[in-house]
Amino acid sequence: MRPVIIITGPTASGKTEVSHQLAKDLKGEIVSCDCRQIFRFMDIGTAKPPKSYQKELPYHLIDIVNPDESFTVARFVKEAESHISEIQKRGKLPFVVGGCGLYIKRLVSGLFPSPMPDIRLRERLAKEEGLYDELIKIDPESAKKISPGDKKRIIRALEVFYQTGKPISLLQKEKTPESKFRFTMIALKIERDLLYKRINERVDRMIEEGWIDETKQLMKMGYEYGLCSMEGLGYRQIMDHLSGKTELSEAISIIKRKTRQFAKHQLTWFRQDKKFIQLLPSEVKNFLLMQIDSI
Repeated sequence: MRPVIIITGPTASGKTEVSHQLAKDLKGEIVSCDCRQIFRFMDIGTAKPPKSYQKELPYHLIDIVNPDESFTVARFVKEAESHISEIQKRGKLPFVVGGCGLYIKRLVSGLFPSPMPDIRLRERLAKEEGLYDELIKIDPESAKKISPGDKKRIIRALEVFYQTGKPISLLQKEKTPESKFRFTMIALKIERDLLYKRINERVDRMIEEGWIDETKQLMKMGYEYGLCSMEGLGYRQIMDHLSGKTELSEAISIIKRKTRQFAKHQLTWFRQDKKFIQLLPSEVKNFLLMQIDSI
């Protein structure tokens, strides 16, 4: 069975460019593994692949829900598996590309038994204070893995506990069905100083390309504070600027700093997971040619 190729790495590490060229060279199609590129109208701030790329190759799981719609990990796994199967039936090589570690983990390891989302419970929790402190008390193992600022994951962990009476960290250890796919998992290597430089340059470029106008249009459409989609890196800070809470220079500085912090977290995640093969972008193609039969 030919493998499913996972290309991941920290934000701004070059995943989009590397995977696009690989998919062109190796007759592949790309399944996005990005928890923000799923949203329509959010192109610049989520660094979606250029339209020219999307005309050259099939890209899947991009622009599939509106910013006010929910999109669960379970739905990602279901739709990703469906696309992967169809790509393989067409005789093409599936590339799963993106930096969402949680999506990758659940796709590879399977979904743990968890309850359906409870919208009312989530809304109630979103209004409460001290959620992270509460998580530390009921599920210290999860609290160690979740950033205090990651409100979405904190709420989900609390939601699961209130619905089942069990910590989500315990449920995640329960046996899940083995995946029907064989994965080759690659994490792109990049020096931290170079990565931070690329992040700063990319944020400046995104501002120049119209990120502020994009956010302004989203707010006019009614998508703003309170939505998970709009709480992601960058949009929140630009909304604060547009609302008069911060100067533009301050908003940009905060975006760069928070993005660097996020990238540092991603680097740690991918380096600690021994399933990933750490490769420089220039090493990936030759590695795959040695690993994959009948390309």
